[in-house]
Amino acid sequence: MGGRYFQFNPLSILSSGLILFSFFPFIGLKFLGTDTQPFAHLLMLAAIFGILFNDKYLVYDRLLNYFIISLLCGGAYLMLNINLIESPDLFQGIRSMLSLMTVPLFIFCIFNINLSNLKDLFLFSYFTWFAFGLIQFALFEDFGEFLLARQTTTEDRGVTSLATEPVEYARAQICMMIISTLFYAKNIISKRLHMLTLILSSLQIIVFGLSGLGAVFLLFYFLCYFVFIYQGNQKLLILLIFLLGSIFFVIVGLTLFEDRRLFYLINIVVNNPDLIMNYGGFAQRFFNLPNSLYVGIYHSMLFGNGLAEQHSTEMIKFTFFGLTYENIIYSRAHGGVIGLIYEIGIFSFPWILGYFLIFYLYVTKKEQRLNLFVLFAFSSIFFFDGSIANPLPVLTLAIFYYLKVKLSEKNYVKERII
Repeated sequence: MGGRYFQFNPLSILSSGLILFSFFPFIGLKFLGTDTQPFAHLLMLAAIFGILFNDKYLVYDRLLNYFIISLLCGGAYLMLNINLIESPDLFQGIRSMLSLMTVPLFIFCIFNINLSNLKDLFLFSYFTWFAFGLIQFALFEDFGEFLLARQTTTEDRGVTSLATEPVEYARAQICMMIISTLFYAKNIISKRLHMLTLILSSLQIIVFGLSGLGAVFLLFYFLCYFVFIYQGNQKLLILLIFLLGSIFFVIVGLTLFEDRRLFYLINIVVNNPDLIMNYGGFAQRFFNLPNSLYVGIYHSMLFGNGLAEQHSTEMIKFTFFGLTYENIIYSRAHGGVIGLIYEIGIFSFPWILGYFLIFYLYVTKKEQRLNLFVLFAFSSIFFFDGSIANPLPVLTLAIFYYLKVKLSEKNYVKERII
């Protein structure tokens, strides 16, 4: 009797697992003591072994050369930093150095695995995030808490869905929105589905998560979308409606929900801007760039503060539009690509060059607007803040680069005029 039969393909299973766990980077085990769980990275390494031992022709992009140089620079930094080698934080230092390879290894995997179910995995993951957020918002705030290493929020902030805190919930949604935009631009999903993801993600960031920084992410995303993507004839009208809607939203929020973190921060910005300059997480993130440049280049004489080092106590002071920011230099940068400069100084430059080459290489004239959109929208959640080893933003970046290269080779779908 003829018919189809099941073929066991370990590499396909590893590939699907890698993508799925990348969409859920915080689901894992509490005793590991880390927010971002290692399962996507372990599956990535397993997939690489499967790729290397496969008979299939390997795809190696020239971009990876710059990241290999960056790993060598990181290794050289470890060898030169005698204090770190003698430190109990050696393991953390090695872990930080290896995080430099997350982006290139993901790109290598994406170019060499089967992505036929990428759309289905994306949609499953997206609506799972939404379902958990909706249940937490409407019914049980702690729903799904047992799946996460930690779930941190406060009464003045919102829910976290499958993230550890509201700001990471917002970061995950911005990644989903970027992927949705890429899929729509490449005719992978319909306009209706794309618009639905943008609306639901906005709802999750503003209403479910109530993260102040998340609102900034969302605002900047739509600003980039409006400038680089939208090409309609009603830009001025849409801009006016957006501004009036934002003003109405802020007025209602300040009136009815003034104790919520998002509106509390807006109230500070409007009525007491001096206070916002030293307001916890905002100040750390906002001044991450000058902090990192000052410590990683000037204060350390080009060599950085050190991987996992926690000895910096000097006072640092900035003036921004007449407002003063003053605090002790933090023991580490607040993440992001720029945080590499804080840690390893000029040794980080090859990696940062590789990051920008992702957006520079293989750009066709037709794709310039989409390329600039992703550069600015993605950098807002990855360059100045967050972990460069978080598999969800890294997967987003790898998908973007893969689709761009395939389009430049003219063997992929024709780009939609957005």
